[in-house]
Amino acid sequence: MKIQQIQIDGFGKWQDQSFDIDSNLQIVYGQNEAGKTTLNHFITSVLFGFANGHQQYQQYLPKNGAAYGGQLTINADDQVYRLQRTKGKNGGTLKITDEQGQPVSTEQLTQILGPIDQELYAAIFNFSQTDLNMIFNLSREDLLTHLQRVGAVGSSQWLGLIKEHDKTADEIYKPKGRKPALNIRLKEYEQLTQQVHQAAGQYDHYQDLLVQVGEQADELRKRQQKLTEVQAKLEHVQELNRLMPTFMKLKSATTTKQVALTNGDVTQIQQLQADLAETASQRDQRQTQLEAVQQSNQLTGQQQFYFDHLNQFSELAQLIPRLSLKVEQQAKQNEQLDTWTNAQQQILTRYGVDRLPQAPADNQIELLEQLQDQQKEIQTKLENIEQPQTRTQTTNTKTPWWSWAIAAVCLVIMFMVPNVIVKVILGIILLGSITSPIWLKQSQQQVDNSKQQAETQSIQSKLDAVANQLADWGRDNQMDQFDQSQWLSVQGDLRRFSDLEQQIELVNNEKAEINRQLLDFKQKLEFAHDWISTSDQSEILISRVEQFIQEQQNAKETWQKQQQKYEILTKQLQEIKQRQGEKEQQKAAIYARLQINNDADFKTTYQQSLQATVNQEKKLRR
Repeated sequence: MKIQQIQIDGFGKWQDQSFDIDSNLQIVYGQNEAGKTTLNHFITSVLFGFANGHQQYQQYLPKNGAAYGGQLTINADDQVYRLQRTKGKNGGTLKITDEQGQPVSTEQLTQILGPIDQELYAAIFNFSQTDLNMIFNLSREDLLTHLQRVGAVGSSQWLGLIKEHDKTADEIYKPKGRKPALNIRLKEYEQLTQQVHQAAGQYDHYQDLLVQVGEQADELRKRQQKLTEVQAKLEHVQELNRLMPTFMKLKSATTTKQVALTNGDVTQIQQLQADLAETASQRDQRQTQLEAVQQSNQLTGQQQFYFDHLNQFSELAQLIPRLSLKVEQQAKQNEQLDTWTNAQQQILTRYGVDRLPQAPADNQIELLEQLQDQQKEIQTKLENIEQPQTRTQTTNTKTPWWSWAIAAVCLVIMFMVPNVIVKVILGIILLGSITSPIWLKQSQQQVDNSKQQAETQSIQSKLDAVANQLADWGRDNQMDQFDQSQWLSVQGDLRRFSDLEQQIELVNNEKAEINRQLLDFKQKLEFAHDWISTSDQSEILISRVEQFIQEQQNAKETWQKQQQKYEILTKQLQEIKQRQGEKEQQKAAIYARLQINNDADFKTTYQQSLQATVNQEKKLRR
């Protein structure tokens, strides 16, 4: 049936409005409140009747008092009919005329519409923008299921059975559920897979987890198989429900065909035809899915290389965490080496030298302290001897007082005694009293000087001996480049410099070991030089290898999932083909019993049977 023209006398906002409809495709568009929905309701109202007073919001009474109703010009089976519906009881008064304007029975509309009633029409041929948006979110399976459910109008028994199977299926699996058994198993499967990856380095535990994964995979396949069986039953019930209106009509009809078709035969054949059509659709769908999975699951050259060298990459993956820590440690060591080297340079700059000797042992430091203490002690003694000698020389140049007293007495007597001889004697005495103390002191001074000189020479000899010992100590301990006054004070820096040298040597040894491990890592990676360059810095290389392994591991998991999906689809395709063969055998057996050659022959026989039923009903009415 196709609508050719719409004539509205009065319906909502439309009055005296006519629309010519394109026979191929007609698009009606306009702004909001332009009347698109009103036009849609007008078509539905003419076909199935106006809304009653309980549904006033769907009556669309004319706003200006125009005549309520209108007509549709339709083409059905190459015949043109005009369906005119006006205001009246029970959905309005319907009048049907043919192309010449001759009245036609209103039952003609029932024959044109067939099993389609208003509810089924609204479910299949009428949809809103919201319904369209929902369709975009449906997969092919969901859309097919939705259409099958739409066809199940009017049979509460079949709908109840559908709901029961839906409930059973939901108890097994829900796409976004958490409590259904299959969801729990899938969650456990994901957790086990993650645990397997985390424990890949622990071989024994890894093997145990692999066993558990296998068991869970078997359980998952069983659940999926059960879900497939339930879905198949559900689809079968939905198909039966869709055919229920036809079955009910055939049940009440009789046939005069030469080949006796019973209601059971018709129902069984139509059920088999529907099952075969659905099975063929499922077969094509599974075949398309298989080809898509097979196409998308092709391994790239990089992935194939990873799979071929999985053991070698697993060994590298175990080395990466430790090497990453080593590389980080090496960076910190480089910073520490710079600090220590600067500290050494500061010590060398402080003393203006290019290198420092080894720090003397503790016993050598004690010997140095003893020699320097002896040197200071001897120098103090020498200074003490030289200072009294200077004071004595200064003191001995003075004439004692008693010498001057004798000289004064002699002078007085010489002036008082006139005798020349006495004066001469007194003069001699006067001269002796003055010079004798000087002579005596000079003599004593000479004796004292001789003793002091001998003692000074002895002390100087000891001082020279200590100086020689210090010089020998300096040569033995390579301290000649420093002043003797710095020998003790420089020991702290020497020990610090020596400690820094030991630490630097230790770190350099550790760096050499890390470099050796990195070189070994690069050598083990050499087999993959076509995919991973080994010329990068260590840190970048390790990061790149880790990223490569992670990407390929993810690709491996995706490939395994696709492979499992491929196996499931293959098994489902085999089961569908098996069911298809069984249905074909059943249909062939019925055709053989009824002497029917093929589906076209059955269609002709069935139409003849229906025509005979119609003719019989007409006779009964007459």
